[in-house]
Order: sequence, then structure tokens, then C-alpha cells
Amino acid sequence: MRYHSHIALCTIPALAFFALSCFPVPTRDASPLEFRFALTGNTFSESPFRGKNEALDTLIKHINEDNPLFLVHLGDIVHGGKSWMGISAVDLERQYSDFKTQFSTLRPLLFTVKGEKDMLDTSHEFYTRHTKRSPYYSFNYGAAHFVVMDTHEEGKKAISPSQRAWLEKDLVRHRRARAIFVFMHSPFFDTGVPSTNSAGESISIKEAEELHAIFTKFPVKAVFSGHRNSLHRTVKDGIHYIIAGCDFSGIRTTPQKKGKSTMQYYIVDYREGEITILPRSLE
Repeated sequence: MRYHSHIALCTIPALAFFALSCFPVPTRDASPLEFRFALTGNTFSESPFRGKNEALDTLIKHINEDNPLFLVHLGDIVHGGKSWMGISAVDLERQYSDFKTQFSTLRPLLFTVKGEKDMLDTSHEFYTRHTKRSPYYSFNYGAAHFVVMDTHEEGKKAISPSQRAWLEKDLVRHRRARAIFVFMHSPFFDTGVPSTNSAGESISIKEAEELHAIFTKFPVKAVFSGHRNSLHRTVKDGIHYIIAGCDFSGIRTTPQKKGKSTMQYYIVDYREGEITILPRSLE
């Protein structure tokens, strides 16, 4: 099967690793809608100034063995930040180069979501140039439609009016899809799940409710987010809101504490409305 990707308008095909192309609007058919994809996130290195996340080689090996159709990285690919912290363009260039080299052995197609650590100051220039992805875009697989949103536009934890207008237009165009899935970095609703990440928690309750009201008008089945380091799942008006948090901290530094269970990626199986989340650990 072929994958197709879409960023507001049709785009020119890019590198094979991050290939983009025009695509048809999904149409309904009688065959069962079922597929498998993977989620990961928080793969940034321990320090923005040296080293890289060595666990990524093992991560990619495991994902390849699970053989999903595609992988969605839910953000915080690299360890960016602010210039006043001493982080420079050289630091981001090195980290993105390492990321592309490590992920070059990934067999499934890779889609990325922009996290707050993936920028230098408020610029997403490094992210878009290295991933070949717009901060928000959409793509199709068969009769299913997938939307990637940006919860950190210009460094702010919010979704701009222009992005919201694009979202509604995109959902209207794909209203006949049998299933729609949304991906974003920051959690959609504040579920009260503890987080060790201090920056960029949930988007505002008001904004979340407004977007939820939009989603209920279309066949949106699930909204996936990352940022945090644990799994949480809730259902609101039939839409699954899933925080697929990943934690590489124990792998980056010291062994995990006994009894502490952390996940580095998830396998998502979808079959005609049923969503099964399979947490995976590299240990």
C-alpha cells in the first residue's frame, strides 16, 4: 500500500525518508478498516551540548520488528530551547543530523509532530528544514485521515486562529473519511497526570473545549498527544484522548528504579472503531 501526505496544499516530493506527495480524498468502501501504527516521543538527548540518545538504535530495531504501517513521533525530537540558555544553532544542527542518521534505518514511514524542545527560541526553522514537515499538516491511509497539529506556534502554548481555520477546512474536506485521527504534542485536556516536564503542559481548557466541539462534528476517533512520560486514556463524547507519554531518562542515565515501569513507544491497533494501545519498553 502507498502512503500519501498533505500539508495544506499539494507539495513537491522530498527526500525518500520524509516523502511528501499529493493525495486523493479518502472514500468509503465495504472492506474492514484496520491497520497498525506506532507512537514515540521525547527522544531528545540528555544534554543539548553533547552526546545523543543511544537508545534510538534499539528503539528503531524494535519498531521495525513490530512492522507498523508508519511511526508518528509526538515531539521533543531534540533538546532545543532558548539562546539565553547557551543553546545555539550549531547544537540543533548536530542533534537533528544525529536524529536523521539514526532514523535512516526505520522501515515504516515517519511522521513528526513539533514539540517545544524542537525549536531554538521561537523558530521552527530547524524542525521544518530537517524533517521536511510543516508545523501542521495532514495525510491519508486508505479510508482513514490523519491530522498533525502544532500546539507551540511561535513558542506559545496555543493554537492560532489561522491553524484553527486550516483545521476546520481540512476536516470538512475529509468529512467522508471512515475515521480521523489527530496528533499533537501537548496534552489536549489536563488529566491530572503527573509530569516531570515543566514547560508546555496542556493547552487551555477553553481552547480544548472549543476544539473538542469541532471534532465532534466529524468522524474523529482519537486524539493522541505526548510531552509527558506516562500513558493516560480518557473518552469524551466517543472520542478517545490518549496521552502516549514516553520516558527515555532511565536509559539515558542510570538504570530504572526497581518497580518503576516506563515506556519508550506504543503500538496502536485500529479495527472498525476499536483502538488497542500496546505499550512497549526497550528493557
